[in-house]
Amino acid sequence: MLTTTDQGLERFQQAMAGLFRHGTLQRLHDHVASRAGIDCERAGFLVMRRVVSEGPIRVTDLAHDLGLDPSTVSRHLRAVEVRGWVRRVPDPGDRRAALVTATKSGERVVARLETERRRVLASVLADWDQADRDALFDLTERFAADLTDHVQRHLT
Repeated sequence: MLTTTDQGLERFQQAMAGLFRHGTLQRLHDHVASRAGIDCERAGFLVMRRVVSEGPIRVTDLAHDLGLDPSTVSRHLRAVEVRGWVRRVPDPGDRRAALVTATKSGERVVARLETERRRVLASVLADWDQADRDALFDLTERFAADLTDHVQRHLT
């Protein structure tokens, strides 16, 4: 028999799994990209968004930040690089290395996708009262920080 805490954790796990099952996040991205009028795969967008937020960054550092293999990140970067949304520039601190930086066009693409994503999420939460929305935002931030901290301290 599950305890009340176990039942709550099971509900939480099921809810989180629901976001990843049936391609929910992929379909959300596809909808957002379509509404924004931008042909950009989700993986490329996620990599590009990180480049925009972090500024010039080495591929190895980007891969580490995203928890991906550098070859995987390089593949996703190539897809957005050929579109002119990111470019590689020499690393001034190490001539053997390159930094990836977003172009103005790439910054605009990320901004448009983020704006459209916020519109969709606002629509989803439109019937929630402000207190529930604030609780969701606060608890999601807290959970993400606590889980990240736990993984870094205990699971690496």
